[in-house]
Amino acid sequence: TDIALIKHCRAHTMEKLLGCKAMLYARVKIPNSGCSISLVNMHCTAGGWDHPESDATNEIRESELQEAIDKLQELSNKEDLKMIIGDLNMGMNASECNYKFLCRSKYKDLILEAKELPTSSKEKESENADGKE
Repeated sequence: TDIALIKHCRAHTMEKLLGCKAMLYARVKIPNSGCSISLVNMHCTAGGWDHPESDATNEIRESELQEAIDKLQELSNKEDLKMIIGDLNMGMNASECNYKFLCRSKYKDLILEAKELPTSSKEKESENADGKE
């Protein structure tokens, strides 16, 4: 496993006063598979004392996301599965411009995809009974 703590270049003023904004990079080898997962765990800015969806906040958040994308590109092997995880403070209905930025950067929303799957064994049994296998 490779691990690195990477300080963000930009942060909201309030966040700078309270601490150092950083993201955690890890490359984890999956035993007996020859595969690895490279991921960045981060907590994107919520805006400090600015509105969470203000232009300034969205710009800082996008810069944090771009840094995550760049570090994954730089530190990962080409064939690694790459993931950005954590509290990104954005989504389809909040800071949509940041969400779309990440989607345009070829990252998938796995939460959205998981919502398409049954969430319990009872749901799965119900779907199987309805012939939806």
